[in-house]
Amino acid sequence: MALGIKFWGVRGSHPRPQLIGEVERRVERALGQFFDEGYRQKADIGKFLNGLNPYKYGGVGGNTLCIEVVTQEDSIIIDAGTGILVLSEQLMNGPCGRGKGEIHIFLTHFHWDHVMGLPLFSPIHVQGNKIYFYSVEDGLEENIKRLFTKPFFPVDFKMLKADLFFHKLEPRQLFNLNNIDVTPYQLDHPDPCWGYRIGHEGKIVSYCVDTECTRMHTDEPREYGCRSAPL
Repeated sequence: MALGIKFWGVRGSHPRPQLIGEVERRVERALGQFFDEGYRQKADIGKFLNGLNPYKYGGVGGNTLCIEVVTQEDSIIIDAGTGILVLSEQLMNGPCGRGKGEIHIFLTHFHWDHVMGLPLFSPIHVQGNKIYFYSVEDGLEENIKRLFTKPFFPVDFKMLKADLFFHKLEPRQLFNLNNIDVTPYQLDHPDPCWGYRIGHEGKIVSYCVDTECTRMHTDEPREYGCRSAPL
């Protein structure tokens, strides 16, 4: 695998669990399809589910934004919405659970849905872990500290056990991390928001969220947008 993407959270604005009625309707439709396709035996359930798109019975989109970009040797995280809490369970089963983990988190901006998972992100509370934050925006360290203040969260920033490091990125300048190329580009969103062009061994992926497409002139996307990066 040269370059892989894992979507741990994809929802904007706020997390939303599935309501009981929604789950019931989804299961009812899946059961109806089970019989429509000619299945009748309990032993056929596994075969049926394996051939069914997971969203039809499980749903998608409850957690706010967090993706993981994975290479053969390493990985980076982009955004820290509630999706990062699901990822943290996996990380705690590895070196992070023993205080020997190294995590790299790139933030597009500091709107609540993109950072709200950090206070309960387990690796940040484990001594010995090293967590690196990256952002184009000024005030990266100060904004992270604000998440760990009373009365909004009982654990003060000074009480965090992991070692934290903060790095400011330059707009439109390639930053290489463990053979992963990361280039930030400004998007059309208040405060503002920065998309990332990720490259590794000839594979390219762009993470451009919350962009509102307010710049409609054809020259502007080439100058400012994610797609303008040289191949």
